[in-house]
Amino acid sequence: EWWVGGTLHAERVSAWKKATAENKLATCADMLVAIRQQNNATYANKTDLKIDAEKVVKCINEKVQAGAADTTKVAALAVECVVDFKAGGMQ
Repeated sequence: EWWVGGTLHAERVSAWKKATAENKLATCADMLVAIRQQNNATYANKTDLKIDAEKVVKCINEKVQAGAADTTKVAALAVECVVDFKAGGMQ
């Protein structure tokens, strides 16, 4: 199951760079579910969750490629991405 096994929640960019694509996707899915739960919301299905998680992975990868410091927390980048997406119309 693609959403299981993420281990990057408390890690920094240095660990993100070495992580597998599967780990990145599962971690982002976990973070998105947690954000929704804080807002008393849920994902209707795993397909919608995966679409959003893939967007966050892509966004974090872009921030890393643009020079995010190795010491930057992955979760902080994920939150930045979600805020950006909400501004752009993501649920």
